[in-house]
Amino acid sequence: MEEDLVPVATAATDAKVRVTDAKADQQWMKWLTTPPLEAINNTNTLNALADEKFQRLLQNHTFHTGMGEIDVVVSGGGNYDAYYMGIHMILERLEKYNSTLFHRNRYAGASAGGMMPFEFLLKGTNTTIVEHMTYGLMSSMFPSDYSNSLSASAMQDHHWRLMSTWMTNKYNSTLATALDSKMFLALSCLDPFPKQVMVSSFTSPKQAQSAFMATGTVYEWYDGMPCSDGGAMSGSNMTPLFRDNARSQLIVNLMETGFPSSMIFRYNDTIYYDLITKGQDDMIEFLKCGATDSRCATKSIEWCPKGKATQGQVCKL
Repeated sequence: MEEDLVPVATAATDAKVRVTDAKADQQWMKWLTTPPLEAINNTNTLNALADEKFQRLLQNHTFHTGMGEIDVVVSGGGNYDAYYMGIHMILERLEKYNSTLFHRNRYAGASAGGMMPFEFLLKGTNTTIVEHMTYGLMSSMFPSDYSNSLSASAMQDHHWRLMSTWMTNKYNSTLATALDSKMFLALSCLDPFPKQVMVSSFTSPKQAQSAFMATGTVYEWYDGMPCSDGGAMSGSNMTPLFRDNARSQLIVNLMETGFPSSMIFRYNDTIYYDLITKGQDDMIEFLKCGATDSRCATKSIEWCPKGKATQGQVCKL
């Protein structure tokens, strides 16, 4: 393993990470710039599966593509974000197939449900999948650092700070065009009382990185306020729904995937891959059913028609 990559501290909490984690930091930063072949191959396979499933849908089923312009809302759920990754892969193909009948306008999310669409918009689908599949290899390479949920979640928080600093600096020139008024990150802040803060303007790498971490970490100082995981102020399902009734909303509840609860805090590349494929399959079934038909809703994927009440950040059908 190369030893010449030096991790950069990005927050006060990073100082608490053990010195013995330096090799893990070095490996993670190396993989961000040069991903392992295994992650790339898994991503290629997932793309091929999504292509096959979508083409089979087109050939064998009459399904409803007339959802029009919609907003997408994704709940908190840690590493269950793999489920939305699979859903996104199918929706991306649907949008390319006929953007007149289907187009995603805005995204809102709390915690991992905000981080994932943020990454897709800024870095693109393939880069995001490769990075998350790559992180699944970390638990196998450094098993002692991921031996329990507490240490694993602390490690991932630390590595996400490193990644988000690297990401927002690398894509600095496209931050505003990719994210402004398209991505709405839900934060839970004290000002001085608890309130939800929605961030939809990204003005610098430092500000964007801080907002990105604030939606999904235990503590982040953002815009003069102590903030934490955005799910806390996003309703009972951690879904920060748009409340302006501008358009219908597709709601993804990551907490209803049915996968092991331990995955919220730690994962390997195998289980992450499996949850991505489940997201693909469930989205295909949702489209086959009719999508905008309320009878098609599942615990994990729901359609909220324009004009429906969203008080409490839960759709009232």
